[in-house]
Parts: sequence; C-alpha cells; structure tokens
Amino acid sequence: MKKLFPFLSIIVIILLVSFFFTKRKATYPVEETFICFDTFVSLKFYPEKGRDIQKIVKRVKYELERIDSAYGYKKDCFSDRLSKKKERISISHEERFILKKSIYLSEITEGAFDITVGLLEDIWGFKGDKPHLPEKEEITDALFNVGYKKIELTDSTISLKKEGMVIDLGGVTKGYAVDRAVELLREEGITAGIVDAGGDLKVFGKKPDGKQWLIGIRDPKNQGEIITRFTIDDCAVATSGNYERYFINGEEKYHHIMDPKTGYPATGCISVTILAKEAIISDALATGIFVLGPEKGMALIEKLTDVEGIIILKNNNHLKIITSKGVKLK
Repeated sequence: MKKLFPFLSIIVIILLVSFFFTKRKATYPVEETFICFDTFVSLKFYPEKGRDIQKIVKRVKYELERIDSAYGYKKDCFSDRLSKKKERISISHEERFILKKSIYLSEITEGAFDITVGLLEDIWGFKGDKPHLPEKEEITDALFNVGYKKIELTDSTISLKKEGMVIDLGGVTKGYAVDRAVELLREEGITAGIVDAGGDLKVFGKKPDGKQWLIGIRDPKNQGEIITRFTIDDCAVATSGNYERYFINGEEKYHHIMDPKTGYPATGCISVTILAKEAIISDALATGIFVLGPEKGMALIEKLTDVEGIIILKNNNHLKIITSKGVKLK
C-alpha cells in the first residue's frame, strides 16, 4: 500500500492544479441591455475574468448605434439620401455589401423581399404614428416605383431607374448589425454569447455548461407567451409576424409586411421564423418567406442550404405550425 501513496499524491496535485487553473479561467455571464433601432438590444456573453467588460460593451454599442444611424430611418441616413438623389452616386464597401446582399435576397425570393417597398410603407403610414388604408389609386401609382430590378448597382456606384423610388433597408439593417456585433465580440476573444436586437438574434459558441441555446417563438394570440421552442448552436434567428405592427379598419386587420407585387399586406402566414448562418439572411428571409406564403415559402426554405424555418398559419380557428426538415421543436 505504501507504494500507492506517491501515485495518489500525484493525482491529488494534478487535480488541484486543474481546479485552480479552471477557476482562474472560469467564465461568468455578462448581461447588458440598451436601446437601439427603437427596440431593446440585449447582449449576453461569457468573458474570462479580468477582461474590461465596459470597453467591450461600449465597442459593440457604438457599432450598433453607427449602423442604426447610417442605415435606419434617421434623417439623412444612406437610404434617405439615396432616395432623394436623381443621379448615380458613389457607395462604400459596406454600402455595396448591404445592397448586394439585399438584391440577392430579392432574387431568391422572386421579389417577395424587396428594399424598394419604402413608398408603400409611406402611403400606408407604417413609418409614422398613423397607419391607415390608402386609396387604391395611391397603391397603383406607388407600385410603378417598386421593384428591386429598378436598382442599378455596380462595384462602386448605385442609381435608381425611376424618380420617386424610396429605399427601405429596415429588413436587413438589424440583421447586419447583429452579425457585426458578434464579429466584434469574437474579436475581443469572447467564445460564446448571444446578441438579441428586438427578436433578431444570433448565438455563437456553447454555453459553459455545454448546453445548446434554447430559443422560444412568441405565441401570436397571447402576448408574452411562448408557443414553441427549439435549440441552436452558432445560428441566427429572426421572426416576422402580423401581430407586431397593425391597425384595424372595420373588420379587417392590416399589418406592416407589404407584398411588393400587390401593394397590400401579405396574407397566408401568421408568423415566420428563419434560422440561418447570418442574421442579415434570417432577417430578410423572415420577411420574404412571410410574403411568399406557407407553401412557396417552405419549398424555398427546403431548397436553400443552411436555412431552416418555422411557419405558423391559421387553420380554421386554430394555429398550425409547420417546420422544415432540420427543425426539432421542444
């Protein structure tokens, strides 16, 4: 038995060293919430001890505010300046990236997602505080200035074929910002976390306990309730629903997700949740699939690589949930 003591001592020493090393390297959750994009933005990540948390948060917050200011709905933002210009204008590398990605998403959704719907949103009043039902003539006239194929994009310039077109980058801006936030966190050495900008979110890495991230989808009929859940790793998620911004006119409900082909709110879906590698993709596809409707939308989801989806639709007086093959609900 005496011969075992040195061996046992070595094991104890190894365990103690391992314990103290783990404690020194142990991560702990940091949670920060602030307002940007007119919504709550939440950061949750697991830095090693000793990191300058405020510096990291400040860097991410500054980047999100920069993107919101540049591409959101503020006066003199990029889309505002572009819509007012009659001639071809020069664009930055970042502006080209966002525009090229937007046009690509328009192409694969056959125009169901379209950044030229800004004029429709204007006449419906969804950008302001008084949404209303426009006259049919207004909608017909507006449709002449809608269509992503009317955008002429080169490596360094852009122009709009028709005067009066209004560009709205709201369908990609938050997604792009979430992608950038995750990039910055990774640059800071953060290996796991979640960035959530009002429902447009992205998770990266595994939590310290090794478990996947649990994501819930809002119940369209009951605010604050969850209708279903799923788990993910290294994935972006976005949801578009007809319960977010809407108004009632008579017995009809009109929501803010416009069909670029009809000029009216899209029908068929109650909500669409998209899972993708990039938040800019999930953000835009959630809108595009919503407009396409359940059948065409799910067919497109199954066709795309690294994209999964959950569609909620109305079935008589009940809600029906359909999912792509790669989704497992909890």
